[in-house]
Amino acid sequence: MKPFLSSTGLAGALVLLCFIAALYAGEALGGTVTDQSGAPLPGAKVEAFSDQGALLGVAVTDGNGAFVLNGLPPQRCLLRFTAPSFASRQLSAVAGEPLRVTLSIAPASTEVTVTASRGLVEDTQASDRVVVVGDSLDFHTRPIVHIGDALQGNPGVMLQETTFGQVSPHLRGLTGYETLLLLDGIRYNVSTFRSGPNQYLAYIMPAQVDRVEAALGPAGANYGSDALGGTLNVLTVAPRFGSSRKMEVHGNFSILGSSADLAGRTNATVSVGNSQVSLLLGGAWQKENDLYAGGGQDSRNAFRRFFGLTSAQIRNILGDRLRYTAFQQQGGNVKLAWRPTAGQSLTAWYQQTQTAGERSYRDQLGGSARIISDATPQGLRFIYLRYEKTRLWRLDSVSGTFSVNSQLDGAARGGYRYSDTVTEDRSRTNSYGYSVQASTHSGPHFAQVFGAEIYDDHVFSTRFLRNLVAGTATEDRAQYPNDSRYRTTGLFIQNNAEMFGGRLRASFGARFTDIAFQAWASRNVDSAGRSLGVSDSFRSFRDVTFNSSLTWKVTADLAVSALVGRGFRAPNMTDLGGAGLTTLGYDIPVEDLLRYK
Repeated sequence: MKPFLSSTGLAGALVLLCFIAALYAGEALGGTVTDQSGAPLPGAKVEAFSDQGALLGVAVTDGNGAFVLNGLPPQRCLLRFTAPSFASRQLSAVAGEPLRVTLSIAPASTEVTVTASRGLVEDTQASDRVVVVGDSLDFHTRPIVHIGDALQGNPGVMLQETTFGQVSPHLRGLTGYETLLLLDGIRYNVSTFRSGPNQYLAYIMPAQVDRVEAALGPAGANYGSDALGGTLNVLTVAPRFGSSRKMEVHGNFSILGSSADLAGRTNATVSVGNSQVSLLLGGAWQKENDLYAGGGQDSRNAFRRFFGLTSAQIRNILGDRLRYTAFQQQGGNVKLAWRPTAGQSLTAWYQQTQTAGERSYRDQLGGSARIISDATPQGLRFIYLRYEKTRLWRLDSVSGTFSVNSQLDGAARGGYRYSDTVTEDRSRTNSYGYSVQASTHSGPHFAQVFGAEIYDDHVFSTRFLRNLVAGTATEDRAQYPNDSRYRTTGLFIQNNAEMFGGRLRASFGARFTDIAFQAWASRNVDSAGRSLGVSDSFRSFRDVTFNSSLTWKVTADLAVSALVGRGFRAPNMTDLGGAGLTTLGYDIPVEDLLRYK
């Protein structure tokens, strides 16, 4: 048996190596802000952010509409312009480029992505990938149930809801563990993700999100395993910094409702901060009741499919709503951002979500008519701490992130009779993430991003078979081996070059990934010490992925791109250790398969 290597020491060494160096002076970025008539806009606020969301600088325009941001790294950053009575605007720029920005009453059409190319802020129109963006305007002005709803209807994106409280994005036809989810650039996928549609994106409530970016196509070189159909990056709400040392308080409160499901939703956010530190507190609650089908007709109801009842007869029995589609969700979040100096940023984020009362409509009256098919408990705790420094030694920027992604997935599944045994599963996956990323440049037109990351998953799983008639419970082999481990280690590099005045851009990236899985028979025994059927197992996998592209900007609104890349998906915990009935068949652990081959 090979030993399972500890990731903590390696991650700590990588962080220390990147943070020991001397400081260099930053660069300046300036320009003017005007309204649509060309008149200068004094008092407009200009904020610069890195690709990972760290605030790099704040400026306010003077009486001539001019501003200067000092100490910026010589790489593209995200600029956000805001002014009272004007729509905010975002764009990407690099230090040394003079800007003339126009703010209008109507929303600006410019969209920016930080997902398409790791470590690079760019306009979506200039990206070599198809990028779809949904922003906070969609989350807070429409009664959407899930954040994925903001992307519905866009090219290459489809959403599937197995039941009302769940949503699974399909990017270019792929979903489940073939689509990679990120939260503020941190891996959100854990090793227990399933092959088919899953509910995990619905753990993140719309009130906790500022923007969602979906980059279509393989992105294995940027983000590792699972990014076959594409990458969906959820960017959380940001606290508001002030323009001076004086503390400012901002907040919002909203109440939404909808008649199709007799739903009520409310959320509140308070942000307190000055130019150096800012604290954001948020809370959200929503109650969704049974959905009203079009015209009160439920064509998939089990009474219609299996017993031939008419729609009128079904309405007389069950009413005109889809029984068992109601659920309730609540969550809270805290974000603290601190800028001890102009070139440093420390960000801490915590969010928690719980979902209650969720059932699988597909498996009950809308499907196979099982007596019990509960999806409970469901919950998320996500924590990260990120430090970012600009102008460190010969690096433009360097950042280190530690994260804890804890996802709780429970279910109770019965048969077709009240006397059938009920299977109760509960799994908690704690994923500990360590990542270091740095960027540098060679001349004004060549930039490089490189780094390393480790995600160490600890999986705890139980299964009990309950006989409701006899009132007994028997422990059985869990869906995943209890107290098993799954570790992902990656080394990546990304290069970008601009030529001919920025009209031609070339990029190349590569990643080495190492996967290790381990399960122990001794940790899978019942209370009497009897084996639950788990074998000792160690599996490892390695892969190299790459991406390359050329983009020619023909005009301001037309670009032509050519891409060649390779994505991959490594076997995860579901493939290697999962056991039991699924929508795609019956999972068999790898060790059992090899034993009887």
